[in-house]
Formats: sequence, C-alpha cells, structure tokens
Amino acid sequence: MGRYNLVLCGLLCKNEAHCLASSLTRTDLTCRLHKNLISSEVVDSDATLVYQNEETQTTTVTNLMTTERTFTTTELMSEKITSTIKSTTAEAVVVWPAGTYSLMKPAVGCPGNDVTWLEGSRYYDTEDDQRNNGYVVSTSMSVVQDQYSNIRVHFCTKATTSGSESDWPAGNYCILKYTTCPTGFTEGYISWDDEDTQNANEKSGTVPSGVYNTDTLIYYCCRNDGSDVAEIRLPIGNPFYLLRYTGLCQKVKSMSMSEETITWECQDGGVKNVGVVKPYEDGFAENIKLHFCYYN
Repeated sequence: MGRYNLVLCGLLCKNEAHCLASSLTRTDLTCRLHKNLISSEVVDSDATLVYQNEETQTTTVTNLMTTERTFTTTELMSEKITSTIKSTTAEAVVVWPAGTYSLMKPAVGCPGNDVTWLEGSRYYDTEDDQRNNGYVVSTSMSVVQDQYSNIRVHFCTKATTSGSESDWPAGNYCILKYTTCPTGFTEGYISWDDEDTQNANEKSGTVPSGVYNTDTLIYYCCRNDGSDVAEIRLPIGNPFYLLRYTGLCQKVKSMSMSEETITWECQDGGVKNVGVVKPYEDGFAENIKLHFCYYN
C-alpha cells in the first residue's frame, strides 16, 4: 500500500502541488497533488483526501498540530511531499542502440554505458613531401600526429548486439561500419591513397570494417531520414563522436556539441576514391578531410 507524506510548514504552493499563499491559514490548508492513475477516496481522522480525477487530487488538512502527516492510498507507490513539492518524471535509461558498429575514440576513453567496447587503432603513413596533415588543436579525439606528420587514430567498437536493444534514431549522421550496418543506415566508404615509398601503415586491435594494407579503405554507415537540428536521444553518460553527413552536426538531447576536423595528405598525384554514400568530406584534390561531431 502506498504512502503520501505531507510536511506542513505554513507554505502554500501553486500548480503541481502548490497552494495560493493568500488562502493559507493555520487551520485550513488546501493543496493540489498531481498523480496519475488514481481515482478513489480516502478519509483520515485528521484529513480528507479526495481524488478528483486521474491527474488531480485535492487535500484539505484541518489539523496542523503536527509537522508531518501520512496519507495511505490503495496504490502501490510511495512519495515524500514537502512544503516545496516537486513533480518529477524519471526518463527511461537510454542505452547504446542495436547493431555492431565503431565510433571514433575520445581522448577520455570509450563511451562506456554498459557496453564492452573493443579498442583498436590505424596508423596512416601519409604523403612524405609537402605534408598538409592536420587536425584542430582543441580536438577531444584520441589522435596523434607524429614528427613525420603521419596520423594515428583510435576506435571504439561495439562488436555484439542483443534483441533488447532499440534501433538507432532517425537523423542525419554517420557512424563507422563493423560487420554490417545497423537498421536504417546505408553503407558507404572512403579510401586513402597512402604514401607509396617505404610505407609504414599499421593497424592494431579491433578496427572498423575495411581494407588495411599500404592504402586504407574504411566503410561507413550513414542515414538521412531526419533533421540534423531535431534532437535525437543517445546515451549521455560519457563523451562520444558521430560524423557529419549531408547536413550539419546532428543535435543530441542533453549534450553539448563541437565540430572537429582531420585532414590527411594523401599520395601526391593519387586518385581520391570515395563512395557515393560517405561522411561529409571536403579535402582539396586527393586529400581527405573529415568532420567529426564531439558530444559531451
């Protein structure tokens, strides 16, 4: 049996359990308590609790001798109601969506949130002459550019899925493919024409689906079935990355966002090889420049 506790401090509140101060007396206090799915009447020796409908209850308290009253209802719920009565709504816990996929790794680590992320990295041996590699100085990504201007990036991969997970929300964004694209996404790719001379490309750990040899090809999963300005819901416990697609960075509910870029200087005279479907890419000539959306 549920219980309601009312702490009487001589204050009245408005809306959702607040009374008008002008009507407060020491012998008469009326509060409106908003609760769902209640439609019964409870009479107590010191108070009368009338449930007017499923959303509104009116309580008239005629005895303020004590500072706390307990009202028992037939509902299986328990709540403490004080002089500043708050209406709280618990949002459903958001977990990482269904499917297998990879994300760029933030500098603070993989997103967590009850997922066992597998980690890996790719070292790009980029063009040796007139290097124009670079990434934003304020990047929050786990990325390193060495003394030779070559670039190493790190990945977080969700390699398993379960039937209890929800699909990814509609929107305008890309993730990295691992095995297959999740429901709602279309597959695409980008190929890097890496350095031809004494190529030192390297991969380690678990990496996105692709081809990793003296050149690099990575597959992506992209979708454009929603607006980039309409907030989507994803786990907010830890920072993470998405990629821009055909619009701006996708807005995510309750997360701040910043845009970051990485530019890879590909083999001089090489041919840029990108799929029709691909993350937003605007590198000059044969170079690759990608735009990453960081959520914190």
